[in-house]
Amino acid sequence: MTMMKKMLACAIALSCFATGSVFAGGQKELIIMTRVGPENDAIKALIPEYEKMSGVTVKVDETGKEGFYQRQTTRLMAGDNLDVVMYMSDFGPLFAASKLLTPLDAYLAKPESKSADADIADFYQATVNAFKYKGSTYGLPTDVSTWLLYYNKKFIQTPPATYAEIPELAMKWTKSHNPASPTSFGTEEQSKTGSETPVNEWLEILWAMGGDLFDSNNKPIFNNEIGVAALTYKLDLLNKYKVVPDDTPAMDAAAVIEGFRQENVAFYSHWNSNAVVFANPKASPRVAETLGVSLIPGVAQKDGSVKRVPITHGWGMGIPASSKKKDEAFKFIQWVTGKYAGQKYLAAGGTPARKSILNNPANLNIRPELGLVGQSLDIAKPKPAIVEWPQISDILQQAHASVLGEGKPVKPALDEAANRITELLKKAGYYK
Repeated sequence: MTMMKKMLACAIALSCFATGSVFAGGQKELIIMTRVGPENDAIKALIPEYEKMSGVTVKVDETGKEGFYQRQTTRLMAGDNLDVVMYMSDFGPLFAASKLLTPLDAYLAKPESKSADADIADFYQATVNAFKYKGSTYGLPTDVSTWLLYYNKKFIQTPPATYAEIPELAMKWTKSHNPASPTSFGTEEQSKTGSETPVNEWLEILWAMGGDLFDSNNKPIFNNEIGVAALTYKLDLLNKYKVVPDDTPAMDAAAVIEGFRQENVAFYSHWNSNAVVFANPKASPRVAETLGVSLIPGVAQKDGSVKRVPITHGWGMGIPASSKKKDEAFKFIQWVTGKYAGQKYLAAGGTPARKSILNNPANLNIRPELGLVGQSLDIAKPKPAIVEWPQISDILQQAHASVLGEGKPVKPALDEAANRITELLKKAGYYK
């Protein structure tokens, strides 16, 4: 049974609970589904002003990070009581092809959508394109994401520029190698399934080494010598160099974030949104004053340059096809992604996709890492925007977990994943 069929079965079971009332006790109400994290916190910070201005009550349905995409897909398929969903661009093609989202083109054509505040041209074009499918727009960019390297300047003055530098530097800050180290481990990585982060870490190494997931004919090539070398590098940090926590196979995003916040590790790479958490003295008192941020490492080239390929995706807001309040939902989306609210979203910890906001020098006083975010986006690469990405991601996550958590050899694990993905895409009609 395919993942989509499994989700459909769950959706049918849940559909009897779905409701579509336009009013709750006579009051206009919108329900938005978000994922726990800095983006969610920034959205919630905007809601009181919108409620006061519009007279609409906005309820936030918060969901945890682990398994978020599966739950969101299931609820969309069930026609659950949702009016706005904050979703990742990677999953847009699946949602659009499955007719789970409402095309926004008719709304965007209205005069009010061309206002100076809405100003679609002010978005980075790549972020707008990320929420299109077959020429139609299904969401507006809410938040841009890329990867940065975080390091504690109490321990490290110069962050690693290449992946080759990491093992030696990390050993210096790992107690098993250096008993005098104030940190338990030099760095950290993720391996737990249910999140794409382990795959993201691998992709950045794979791309920097000159590899890729597919060839020009959509045939998997990630199991070649480059893909094997990239995953072996991750495995070596755990088993050979022993510079990441012993429980790495069970670590999720919350665990690696907490490890850095508590000074258990000296440096690590993760999403740019964490800069806001680490720079907040109340949230991260141990590292806020000594936080260092840089571009992620890469691979040294013959000309002396470093090839870095950070991953990127974006969060957007769309309207479920089942919503009974589409007009009100679009008004909320348009306002919350506009220039005025975008500036407040930035101040609340989000990273809006608007050029006028990210390029405003005054905002560097609020968010010093924004300059690095822009540099990273200039060289960043997205995952393939294809309908089958959720299934592909699951297969790759399982392969990584089998290597890092179960001890399966790297080459056989990637070969098996490549075979499964080939069969998936073959059935989907990618190959003649």
